[in-house]
Amino acid sequence: MAEPQPTYDLKISAHKSVDKTLAVGEFILRVGIAISIVSLFVASNLFVLNFIDDLYKSDNALLIAGRITATERIVDNQVLMTLIGATTVQVGIIMVAISAYLFPKSKA
Repeated sequence: MAEPQPTYDLKISAHKSVDKTLAVGEFILRVGIAISIVSLFVASNLFVLNFIDDLYKSDNALLIAGRITATERIVDNQVLMTLIGATTVQVGIIMVAISAYLFPKSKA
């Protein structure tokens, strides 16, 4: 005699499969958004660094030409310290935001 075959509740099985598919899709979406945010952050900081580099080169050209003195430079210590501080704050805020988005607290 053949052994009885186990029966499966298709509704429960299908529900778990859909939940798993949605969870994977949500994770992929979250990672994609995090990558987009980090890319935007990198691009904006590269733009600012390029702008500062152009200002620095302009300062040097004006200094060499004798049109400004060293105290009249656009890029000085205060500008550099402000940029370093702002970048540090940006990195911290972005990392906290991405971490909270990728790993949300459970709804207990």
